[in-house]
Amino acid sequence: MTAPRLVLLGTEQCKLCHEMAEVVRRVVGEAAELVETDVRSDPEWHRLYRYEIPVLMLEGREVVRHRVGDAELRERLQQLGLSI
Repeated sequence: MTAPRLVLLGTEQCKLCHEMAEVVRRVVGEAAELVETDVRSDPEWHRLYRYEIPVLMLEGREVVRHRVGDAELRERLQQLGLSI
């Protein structure tokens, strides 16, 4: 079975993006694959999210924007069906 894929949309210069990546790694561990992607790499993502980063997506569904703590992220991922 393939691990679920989490995509973190952001930019290299975004401090909040780095902070969210740390939270995701801490909460998710090996339960999902984390892929950090530049929001400018896709015109649609850039149009929708350029002022909203970081944005965390699970299999194409938005999980959270901006900031998230460990407990809130765990709860949101469980609501979306990710067992962690």
